Amino acid sequence: MRVETRRVGCSWREHGIQRTVVIPSGRPFPCLLVETHVLTFRITTPFDEWAKTYDGSADLQKAAGITSLYRGVSKDDPSRCCAVMQAEAGVMERFIADNAELIASSGHVLESTTAQVFLDHA
Repeated sequence: MRVETRRVGCSWREHGIQRTVVIPSGRPFPCLLVETHVLTFRITTPFDEWAKTYDGSADLQKAAGITSLYRGVSKDDPSRCCAVMQAEAGVMERFIADNAELIASSGHVLESTTAQVFLDHA
């Protein structure tokens, strides 16, 4: 199979982004906008306990299209955590809304969550 690079126009209403993607000759490759989410938040349980619930939801995250890259606890404050994940636009927000009860049961204080979203291009 011959592979070539073409400019493919993707219509992202909120971002207006066009990306160059590698496609098999003659067939467009799906153009996906991947966002990197950096979430910081407080927990009310020990980090190890919170991490067990987070790690235990890996299959649920994967099924939703989320890739977990990192999770850790603050060096200076054991009640502060960070999680870094990647997903297509809108997936993270839907996942949190649909799984709020599970997330809160881990000790994650939902209202303390600060989210930053990064793209790999401008």
